[in-house]
Parts: sequence; structure tokens; C-alpha cells
Amino acid sequence: MLHNPLFIMSLSGTVVVILYYLLYPLTSRYCSLRSRYGILKMAIVFYLVPFSEWKYRLLNLAYTVYPDIWESFSTSVSSSDASALFRIGGKGIWLSMETGIMALFLVVSGLISLDIIRRHAAGYQRLKKACLFTGKEPEDKELQRLFLKWKKELNIKKPVELIHSDLFHSPITYGQRPLKIIFPARERQGLDPEECSILIRHELVHVKHHDLLIRYTGLLIIALHWFNPFSYLLFYELSCISEIYCDEVTLEGAEEEAWIKYGNLLLRLAAGEAFSEDARFFVSAAGSRNKRIYKRRILE
Repeated sequence: MLHNPLFIMSLSGTVVVILYYLLYPLTSRYCSLRSRYGILKMAIVFYLVPFSEWKYRLLNLAYTVYPDIWESFSTSVSSSDASALFRIGGKGIWLSMETGIMALFLVVSGLISLDIIRRHAAGYQRLKKACLFTGKEPEDKELQRLFLKWKKELNIKKPVELIHSDLFHSPITYGQRPLKIIFPARERQGLDPEECSILIRHELVHVKHHDLLIRYTGLLIIALHWFNPFSYLLFYELSCISEIYCDEVTLEGAEEEAWIKYGNLLLRLAAGEAFSEDARFFVSAAGSRNKRIYKRRILE
């Protein structure tokens, strides 16, 4: 188990997450949100990239290129004794206990991972169907003007569409290509043009930072490392920090009054979400529409 690449990847990513939480009192005070977000992205890399396997491959490559210098350090990846893993006899193949446990572990891991992916894929399909039947281009020309203005100012080249749906109480971004920003009915939410402008900018900042892709990657980590509770903590913190960092970028250079107004807007949106279950069936909704995340955003 200790030499299993998945276990080593899980352990490496966990070390980064633990250090992040241990140092949080210092980083939250002295480090920028961008740096804190970067540390979490580093944890993603360690959870997904098998650096331990690359080490042996690089040593073997070095031995091939410089055999005289690296002879004492060369390590063969296939040097393990196959007879210790399984035996072949006249009546079949016998697996060693370690190999059998590992095979069972991989089967169970695969089934749980597939179930996690299946549930989120089903949620995505429900959202896609909801938007297909209820989503439409907003008739409000002011919204379209604000959308095009911020898209140009943020220099977003990738295809993004703004659509309207009555199912949602706050904006949400989903999809691949093109990405879609779903905006709620502004008249139902009592949103004025300034609030609409800041909400549209907030979603476009998410697009610019590739936050949706990062959350998908967080889900992939949960699917691979479902047995590791720190993978769930990583996904939760990614959702929190991406929202808080996006808030900071959205209000960059704004006066204190604008920050207070935005905090009150978040309170209204949180209250609307508290009484609605319509939008809680997608990764973005599950990752960023939690009342604890709203609370952290307002406090920050």
C-alpha cells in the first residue's frame, strides 16, 4: 500500500492541505487571496500527478544517457519480484494476499468514483435540460450592454453567452463551450442596474480565472481519493476561496460604500437561496451556494 502511486499522490496532496490549514491564521492575515488560491491549486497538482513514478522514470532515463555516472543510482521500475505478487500453477493463478487486497481496493475505489461522477453528471444533465426549456436570451437590453461591456473590459475571448431563467435566485455559470451565464429575473429579485453590473462582472471574472474547470478538477480529486477526507476539505476550500477572490477582483478599487452595498446584496441572495431548492443540483451550485460560504464571503 505504501508504494501504491494513488496512496502516495493522496498523501502528497494531503500534506499541502494540512499545511494550508495549519498556516491559515498567518496566510489569511499576511497573504493575498491570489496566493492562498495558488496554494490550493498546488494541492490539486499533487493529488493528480504521480511524481513518485516520474522519479524512477527520470533516473532510468539518466542511466540510459549517462550509464557511467548514474550506474549506482539506476533503479528499475520493474525490478519487483513477480513471484511475490502471484504464482501460476497447473490449476490456475494464485494472487498473494497483498495483491488481492490491492485488487479489491481498486475495484471498490473504481465503483465509488464512478458513482460520484455519475451523480454529478446527472445533476449537470438536469441543469442542461432546465436551461433548454426555460433559458432564453434576456430581453433586457441593459443586461446585454453590461455583459458585453465587462466581457470586453476583462478581455475574455472565449465564447460566453448570457441567458435568462426564472429557476434561479442568483447568477450561475455552467457548461463548456460555450460557457453560459444564467441570470435570474432582475425584476423578481429587485436588482438595480448597479447590482446587475457587479453580478455580471463577478461571473465573468469566474470565466476569466477558469474557476469552473478548477471545481471540476476538485470533483475529479474526490472521485479518485474518495477515501481521503482531506480531498473533500480541499473541494470546499476551493469553492470558498474562488468566490472570495472573485469578490475581491470584482470590487477592486471600489469605495467602502460599494463593499457594504455588495455585502447587503450577498445577504439578499443568500436569503433567496435559503428558500429555494431549484438550483441546487449542479457542481457550481453545490460548491458556492452554501450558506456557510455566503457567510465567509460577507465576513471577508
